[in-house]
Amino acid sequence: MPKYILLSLLIIIISYLPANGQIYEVGASVGMSAYRGDLNLNKIFNKTHSAGGLILRYSHNEHIGARLNLGYTLLRGSDSRSDNPYIIFPNTPSAHPVRQFSFETTVLEASLQIEVNFLPFTAGDPETRFTPYIFGGGGGIYFNPDIYRDKQPYEGDDHLIIPTTGDLEDTGRNFAAIGLAGFGFKLNVVRDIVVDASWGFRFSDTDYLDEVSLRGNPKDNDYYSIISLTVTYKFLDRSRPPCPMHRF
Repeated sequence: MPKYILLSLLIIIISYLPANGQIYEVGASVGMSAYRGDLNLNKIFNKTHSAGGLILRYSHNEHIGARLNLGYTLLRGSDSRSDNPYIIFPNTPSAHPVRQFSFETTVLEASLQIEVNFLPFTAGDPETRFTPYIFGGGGGIYFNPDIYRDKQPYEGDDHLIIPTTGDLEDTGRNFAAIGLAGFGFKLNVVRDIVVDASWGFRFSDTDYLDEVSLRGNPKDNDYYSIISLTVTYKFLDRSRPPCPMHRF
């Protein structure tokens, strides 16, 4: 809940800030995603996958803006190491734990993000050439995991239930809330075209992105990050005075 309260406060603050920008941009992004969770505890980039999305950006002024983001990616992870202290897999007939568990899950994301530019920046204005920025916000994801053991589809119980420790209820959840935080760099390339590179982290409220949950570390939820390159086109600029011909 705190992340939603913070997002609401940021939106309220924006509504009271001077609006000398009023610029709208539309664009697309490409990049790569990386999963962090029970099956990848230490490596920042492990089993990365391509990511893409569409964005609608609104600049309230030279320093503050917001963007609506729709994205898609595939998250992957595996655990073939025997030194992971958390993962517990079903035992084989020889009573040795299976360490060949992996997963893939498609992720569809919708989010609202607030952007804060460190330098004055106006899309399409050559006098404001570039700026680093930070962003934060919230949203939701739809995910659909496929799980494998020894590279074969796993047909065991839902969420890898451990019979000896009691059944783990199937949540039936394919939706999760996410909080976002990250940083980036914007650059005015040519008239009305902006390119920005960013690295954002998506912190989910679920431990089932990898279908491990209580077989792993139930104290930590799964999250993922996306490094992306975005190109936007400024299609509306309300900061410019209207053309005199439009008065007639």
